[in-house]
Amino acid sequence: MNKTDPATPVPPYLVLVLGVFAVSTASTLIRLAQGTVSSLAIAAWRLTLASLILAPLALTTRREELRSLTRKEWGLAVASGVFL
Repeated sequence: MNKTDPATPVPPYLVLVLGVFAVSTASTLIRLAQGTVSSLAIAAWRLTLASLILAPLALTTRREELRSLTRKEWGLAVASGVFL
């Protein structure tokens, strides 16, 4: 990758460090929350927050890919979300 590429304004190493930090602290934060909140609620909130963070990215950078999905592919995606 070219460092001056406008499509990557954030250095990849910074993203990697933040990702490792988030994953490594998640279990501790979940363990602390389990005293007051059910595990199902914690899982639901984690998925909701991840969806809210990733949705704008998917809707802007992957718009053409989303438009090219067939009705069957959309149905499978919705079904997988329901089962999840």
